[in-house]
Amino acid sequence: MIGVMIVTFAMGTIAFSLGWFGGGDVKLLAACCGVAGFPGWTTLLFFTLLAGGVVAVVEATHRGRLRAVLRSTLTAAMTNVATERLDMPYAIAIAIGAGAYVLSATAAPFMRLPL
Repeated sequence: MIGVMIVTFAMGTIAFSLGWFGGGDVKLLAACCGVAGFPGWTTLLFFTLLAGGVVAVVEATHRGRLRAVLRSTLTAAMTNVATERLDMPYAIAIAIGAGAYVLSATAAPFMRLPL
């Protein structure tokens, strides 16, 4: 449990230093992964990343910037230089990912990932 938290916090610190996550989001994700333990933390991270993508698309659409953000994402994937930035609270995606993980471990076993 502690090892999972340390690894998640270390990876999150790198993401924070690159400007991808806020400091609170890193701590929240490390705490959630620590509760999930090993090997559940990989499932929680997967659900969180998936939820983050959905939340980002919804947020970009809401702001009327979906086309620009998608174009910037494609450019960043090819050249490693982003032209648009979309700031959003990632805690929402972490909460959705944690909820999906809890559902997969309890009431919805069909959501379990074969990891």
